[in-house]
Amino acid sequence: MRRDVWAHVVAACLLTGTALAAHAWVAFAAAPIALLLIGQAASIRRAVRVQASRRSVGLGMLTGLFGICLLASPHPFWALLVIAAGLGVGLTGTSLALRFDPPPRGLSSSFDPLLHAGVAADEAARLWLELRPLCRPHPEYARLAAEARVAADRNQEEGWLARPERAHPIPPPLEKPHLAPDRLAGLAGVEHLSFASEFEPQDPEIREEYMALRRNRTCHAVLVRDRRVARPTLIFVHGFGMGWAPLDARVAGVEWLHRVLGLDVAMFVLPLHGLRSEGRYSGAGLLDGPLVTNAALGQAVWDLRRLTGYLRGEGTPAVGVFGLSLGGYAAAVYASVEERLGCAVVMNAPAALDALFWRELPPLLTAAARAEGLSPHVLDHAWARHAPLRMRPRVPHGARLVIGGLADRIVPPEQVARLWEHWGEPPVHWFPGTHLLWRGRAQLRERLGSHLRATLLGSS
Repeated sequence: MRRDVWAHVVAACLLTGTALAAHAWVAFAAAPIALLLIGQAASIRRAVRVQASRRSVGLGMLTGLFGICLLASPHPFWALLVIAAGLGVGLTGTSLALRFDPPPRGLSSSFDPLLHAGVAADEAARLWLELRPLCRPHPEYARLAAEARVAADRNQEEGWLARPERAHPIPPPLEKPHLAPDRLAGLAGVEHLSFASEFEPQDPEIREEYMALRRNRTCHAVLVRDRRVARPTLIFVHGFGMGWAPLDARVAGVEWLHRVLGLDVAMFVLPLHGLRSEGRYSGAGLLDGPLVTNAALGQAVWDLRRLTGYLRGEGTPAVGVFGLSLGGYAAAVYASVEERLGCAVVMNAPAALDALFWRELPPLLTAAARAEGLSPHVLDHAWARHAPLRMRPRVPHGARLVIGGLADRIVPPEQVARLWEHWGEPPVHWFPGTHLLWRGRAQLRERLGSHLRATLLGSS
């Protein structure tokens, strides 16, 4: 732990030396960064917390950026030293991150500069999520706690704590789907499917507000199909913040799935994402409160089941699902209520959203949330109706595949392992990467391809 502390102290000393050797404006800019580095070193020295890793990565990036700016000054030697110090602090942060979330038992991730770069990218994303509340009014934990209690009580009254699958009724079939030609680079037979969702939240407290989101009331999916022959269809469910066809197609490898494996692909857009978003970014609002989260994930399962019915009505011989991150979470719930799926693949998928909520909350905000009555027990019960760990998948054991990153910092390996164990330890693939940087893509694609050939393609 002493090395972790000294990396910050050395960086702070180098910044201070640079400031003394340069102009007054340099000292003015360097002082707050040096103070932050010393404060972070003291924090690590007192007690190692999960937040220490992402803050160290952020400070390392800030220090390195300051050093890059100094390259234009009369002191390039000092600038290079500051850049090196920033890299040292960032490496300290990524090392702490890997120490906090070790790979599952029996597996390991060796030192690799690209792996640490991926960890840094994950930590930077987590730091952005942590700093967002500082740029807006203080979270209304009293409101969140009240919503959580309302949802928890309703789940108890309806029996959804013990049988959450009953919270997902069978939706009516599509009657007026709209199909229009679409375009994706390198692909033919692309169509844009849209239809009225017709979903209504089960919590009356949120119904009017949620139904007022007019764009979200239309479901969208981009279909890549070969109309000459009936082929199995894989539904891809994207992650948080995605939902745009060019991005989703690249991440999912749609061209490879369609041309090489011979599958049709349906890229489903989650509620409040992509064309369904009415916020500042794709996914905005989905995690703003327990009731909204319940409504959005309930609608995701509802819309996925209607899409599946449409595809079967079009003559596809088999339907499977492949979900990534938040989409993997939704796919796990969908696979627990939908009959006759040919396969279910979940990648970097959380097992419990409530555990991730408490993990990402800084200590001061955790104390504020608890003071208002928002406890882990209440939130666990509030989100029970879409908790994969409370359900059993209806997909055959051998048709399930769980994929996880050994160094994932957004959905840690422990979460992926919990879902894998709950699913009865089906086929699993661990890749040496993180949430945002996938290492071993060739092996990952080979494993996914062999699974789809044996299940979805083999069932047609």
